Amino acid sequence: MTPRITWVLGQSGYGKTSLLRQLVAQGEGAWFVADFEAQIEPLRLRGGRLAPAGRVWHDVEEFLAHYAGRAPDPVSVFRDVEPDRVCDLAWASAPVTVVLDEVDLTLGSSRRPPHPSLHRLVHKGRHAKRADGQYARVSVVLAARRFYNVHPDVRSQADLVYVFRVAEPRDRDALLDLGFPSAEAARLPSLGRGEFLRWAR
Repeated sequence: MTPRITWVLGQSGYGKTSLLRQLVAQGEGAWFVADFEAQIEPLRLRGGRLAPAGRVWHDVEEFLAHYAGRAPDPVSVFRDVEPDRVCDLAWASAPVTVVLDEVDLTLGSSRRPPHPSLHRLVHKGRHAKRADGQYARVSVVLAARRFYNVHPDVRSQADLVYVFRVAEPRDRDALLDLGFPSAEAARLPSLGRGEFLRWAR
């Protein structure tokens, strides 16, 4: 699968986490999930049902020691682990998809440079060569409540966008800067719970 950057955006309580769970469950290959609020479990759809597909980790070193050269389980959920550590692990473990929630709160802001680990993933993860000569091939799923509060250097990187209800004009302006259709942006304040718009850039 071609690596890509996916955004899941919108106000709290309108369905972002539910969609993240769905994306993880329906995903292919290895996924690393930085789960700051303990809301996502390591599950995959099998035969139409959710089934265990990995485990929850609280320490990156323990994760590395456990697998030690073996391929990780389909879904590895990281809790109480700094998001930059998960970014670095994804870079070293590719091909992989990494899920980073609340990036507007945890990995920089519109007024501060993005964390170097996040910057590397979004700008180079899809196609750059690592030090070992292998291509990184990292897909990234980023979730945020306040898109305008994400540094422009990060939010400019987007292949696919899911947007739930957005009432803040600055968030809509940030989407318009990406090329999001203005007619669709005008609909965002009226979306109900669980409703979203999907836009491929």
